Amino acid sequence: MTAFVEAMRHIRANEGQFPPTLQSKEDQNELGHSGVPGDVVELMHEEFVKVGLLNKDNDDITLCLVDGFLLYSNLDVVKELDVRMLVRAPYEKLKARREARSGYVTLDGTPTLYKMNES
Repeated sequence: MTAFVEAMRHIRANEGQFPPTLQSKEDQNELGHSGVPGDVVELMHEEFVKVGLLNKDNDDITLCLVDGFLLYSNLDVVKELDVRMLVRAPYEKLKARREARSGYVTLDGTPTLYKMNES
């Protein structure tokens, strides 16, 4: 988790830029379309602008969304997050998204193939 904390600090100090040493594999994971229509994304963007969530005191705000509920178990990580939230989704939706993946690429670059249990 230390690497994650260091990366978050770098992102905060460098206007949202990832550290040059970051070796994420997330771009190799097949996620598919989220199912959120483009007009909904645009509407949400307009809401963010309207309520001032994209700037503060005439400064632009960089949003960094961190996904992974296990991150919340580490207090050092939690200290780096300004806003913490849990987004719930129906089990059926989560299961369908996982089943649609062909596998998962781990940090060492190894693709892991899996099939959900029929339960």
